[in-house]
Amino acid sequence: MNKKLTDYVIDLVEILNKQQKQVFWGIFDILSMVVSIIVSYILFYGLINPAPVDYIIYTSLAFLFYQLMIGFWGLNASISRYSKITDFMKIFFGVTASSILSYSICYAFLPLFSIRFIVLFILLSTFLILLPRITWQLIYSRRKKGSGDGEHRRTFLDWCR
Repeated sequence: MNKKLTDYVIDLVEILNKQQKQVFWGIFDILSMVVSIIVSYILFYGLINPAPVDYIIYTSLAFLFYQLMIGFWGLNASISRYSKITDFMKIFFGVTASSILSYSICYAFLPLFSIRFIVLFILLSTFLILLPRITWQLIYSRRKKGSGDGEHRRTFLDWCR
């Protein structure tokens, strides 16, 4: 009964198989993109004011292209407590490339999008997508620090120290 909430979350995630972990991270990714699009919409409401359905189309395309890119790189299953800085750079590149690709498609049919809106979306999405992954590493490393498991690989947190 003396377990913290983080211990329960770690125990829950550790029992998931590869496909379930992909869904777990996919849910975080789509939620991050939805929050980013809502914040961008609120901040740029007076400047560009396109229809909300345009944002739904853009977010759906961006998420689809993003999932294809990280799936191609194998990051959708390998993001774990062992993530390295190169994995995070690939995620940033994936968000940027998928946003630009979605923007170019949407611009052809929905020419009301702003470059400032896309840049804000890229920055917010990247931050919100990386936040749970870095938090996961931090929580897991603090939990396993004194356990003496003997498993240690260089992670993003090692790079930051």
